[in-house]
Parts: sequence; structure tokens; C-alpha cells
Amino acid sequence: MVIDELGKFLEAAANGDGDDINFFQDLAERASRCDGKLVVVGILHQAFDAYASRLSRQIREDWNKVQGRFVDVPLIAATDEMLELVSRAIDVAPQVDRAIDYCASEVAGAIRERRMAAPASLERSLGKCWPLHPVTTALLGPVSRRRFGQNERSTFSFLASREPFGFVDFLEESSIHVESMYEPARYWDYLRANLEPAILASPDGHRWSAAVDAVERSEAKGDSLHVKVTKTVALIEMFSAGSGSVKKYLISSSGR
Repeated sequence: MVIDELGKFLEAAANGDGDDINFFQDLAERASRCDGKLVVVGILHQAFDAYASRLSRQIREDWNKVQGRFVDVPLIAATDEMLELVSRAIDVAPQVDRAIDYCASEVAGAIRERRMAAPASLERSLGKCWPLHPVTTALLGPVSRRRFGQNERSTFSFLASREPFGFVDFLEESSIHVESMYEPARYWDYLRANLEPAILASPDGHRWSAAVDAVERSEAKGDSLHVKVTKTVALIEMFSAGSGSVKKYLISSSGR
């Protein structure tokens, strides 16, 4: 038995105070007593307990017992695979590809200092993701794998949705030329406008609150460049694990 979009049923159970979750416990118990004649496979885009994040502690403990009846098999694209997927999803003209080679090469060099196993095609993949800034591109995969994300679905929802400060919003309001890029600071604005409640409810909530305080201080005391740098540093500090992105690139870039 394959249950596609199992998350929708879990969301419905959560909205009904979690009572319907007992159905999945009964289903798991029946499957375990069938000597392999019944195998239940549920397809989720988030961790099981993420759907119960808004419920009370006691109900979440009941959900954890149900989750224990199943075996988690995570299917997560690696960072380099995500870069390749995004580069294939965006169609970039050859002359634009050449125009941003320097930026892509500099970011790729910074990544290789942290991650020696980075593929030889990293510069090309980053360049083909224009008008996404290479640092933004490198962060998409790690952000999508956090507890508030949904892996590949989060990344491609970001690319296609018309949410405030999103990629489509940027394309529609910007005069696109070779120097136009969706910078990490705008990606910060996107996350804050659309996902902040989910981030605050996740294990990243405390660090996000500290980063928000830093950004607000830079807005009060600095100019637009200070704000952009602070937002970008905050994103890299929180989500760069696995991407190889480092703040060294920001320092060299802001000095040009």
C-alpha cells in the first residue's frame, strides 16, 4: 500500500487535534502482523513530527509513538545534485553565462577551500543559475533540508511561486541585465516574509531570532550596504553547512 501525499492526511489529523493519527497506528500494527503480506509506504515532504509542531506536548508525544511504528527512509538530494537541478531548470543565454563567470568562479573557489570534493563543473553550474547570485544558489539546498523546508519541493516552490521577495517577484519587478542578480539579502527577505513562523518553531528558531536582531541593528545604525552584508552573513552563518559557502567571499566582494 503506497500512500502518496501522506502529509496532507497528517495535516488534517493535526488540524483535528491529532485524534485521527490513531488510524495510522492501527494500520502499522496490522501490517506488522501480516508476515510481510502488507507493506505500507507513506511519502512525506517533511519529517513526520513536523506536522505536529503546533500541537501540545502530550499530543506530540503520542505522534512520536506512532512514528516509531514506521521506518524513516530519507531521500535527500546532495548539494551538488541540487545545484545541477537548479541550473537545468533555468535557461541562461550563453553571453550572460560568460558575463558572470568571474563571480561564479570566485564563489566556487571559496567553496573549494571548505569542500575539497566539490565537482569540477561547480563554476559552470553556478553560472547557469543566473540571475540567482552564486551564493544564493549555494544556499538553496542547505536551506531546503532544514526542518522547516521540504527538500527539493521547497527549492522549486521558491523558483516558481509569486510570494513576496521570491524569484518570480524579482524577475517581474527588475530590469534584467547581466549585472542583475537575486542576491542573498533578498533571499533573507523572502525567508522572513514567508517562512519566519516555521523557522521560529524549528530548531533554528533561536539562531534566527539572534540574526534578526543583528539585521535590525544594522538597519538602525548603518546604510543599505551594511544591511545587505549583515543579512548575507546571517544566512551563511545559519545555513552554509554542506554548501561550503564562507564569509570570506563577502569581505572580498564588499571591498570592490
